Amino acid sequence: MGVDMNWQMYCRLYIINEMLFGQSREQIQIMQRDTGIQLGIDEENCYILLTGVKKTEYSQRLNLDRSHFVELVFAHLRGFLDELAQQERFDYQLGVLNYDYSKRIIIIISPHRTRFDPLPCARRISNMLDEQYRKAGVKNPYFSNIMAVSDRIESYDQMQAEFGKLMHLHDLAFFHRTSQPLTQEMMEERRVAYSMVEAERMIEDFANAVYQQETELSEKLLHQLVLGHLKACQDLSFCLDAYFLLRQKVRSMGLILGVPIHRVDDFPQMGSFISIEEQYAAMRAFLLECFFPQKRKPGCPGKISILAVTYINQNYYNPSLSLTDVAKYIHTNTAYLSRIFKKEMGIGVSEYMNRLRMEQAARLLRETNIKVSDVAEKVGIEDARYFSSLFKRYTGTSPSLYRKEFMQ
Repeated sequence: MGVDMNWQMYCRLYIINEMLFGQSREQIQIMQRDTGIQLGIDEENCYILLTGVKKTEYSQRLNLDRSHFVELVFAHLRGFLDELAQQERFDYQLGVLNYDYSKRIIIIISPHRTRFDPLPCARRISNMLDEQYRKAGVKNPYFSNIMAVSDRIESYDQMQAEFGKLMHLHDLAFFHRTSQPLTQEMMEERRVAYSMVEAERMIEDFANAVYQQETELSEKLLHQLVLGHLKACQDLSFCLDAYFLLRQKVRSMGLILGVPIHRVDDFPQMGSFISIEEQYAAMRAFLLECFFPQKRKPGCPGKISILAVTYINQNYYNPSLSLTDVAKYIHTNTAYLSRIFKKEMGIGVSEYMNRLRMEQAARLLRETNIKVSDVAEKVGIEDARYFSSLFKRYTGTSPSLYRKEFMQ
């Protein structure tokens, strides 16, 4: 009897997944007929709720296992839904998302009346799940259950499209992490469009504040960028583009301020956090730890230093690149260039060149399998032994050990 019940349960879950991911109505009917399972969904009056968290979040971030999930869904949640369905007069189908992220939960509600607001029910379900996660030991202060609610579905043909919107809405909860239900309308009302030009300007202002060692202003500008602009835009693609620009700027600041390359590589990765608030907290901690214990620099880079940095960045791989080449490009003499560069950047031209080469070498060691001697050549150093010595001076480890540690 138990085996038969389990078989029916898995068949039901499979059919629900097939329906939401675009299987035709005819095929769903055949599946129901062949298995003897009737979903009992009113396709002309139902709502889809997508709740729970992604598998990576469940296992890696919350340290929960399969037994937690099974107990949560098939004990606590099912019993809660049975009571709620009686009180609010609706039928429901409970499913688990098998494709993509399997720890997310599907609830399809078919109300007994035409006029029905799913949000109060969704709110109660989400609060209940939030409480269960806490009981399971979740202590992350940025965590809450996510509940995305579809518009009213009036035909089978709407199922896949509405579910696709819910998947996107569930991802957008990164910007608005709350156990309170999210709908497409709510998120659109909160969305504010920003341009990449605005993001670039803010990143430049942020970098200038760091160069000037203005701690409070740097924090304020980072907060404005991440929790002001990026949170409000609610556009994951835009955020990734802005993050790429910010990360590049952080690398440049690291070179100028003398932050070790391996520490610059610890800049918090976009998308590896539960919410954008947690992302910001990690970025802020990195900023304060890495950039403000440094010695105060005398000023921001001016035109000559910026031109020199640009030329070096474009030609660092040339082993014959020298101070004379840089000065000739800028149309100035080497003594003046050395003095201005040292004053504005806090380091000499050769030192900057070496740091840039070591940064690029570290990237090649992480991202490719080419030999260490070839890495040296690609960053403009022809003597492999000198390269290894220089790399260890800047990173604290040899090129081969750096690669080995990174691959572990």
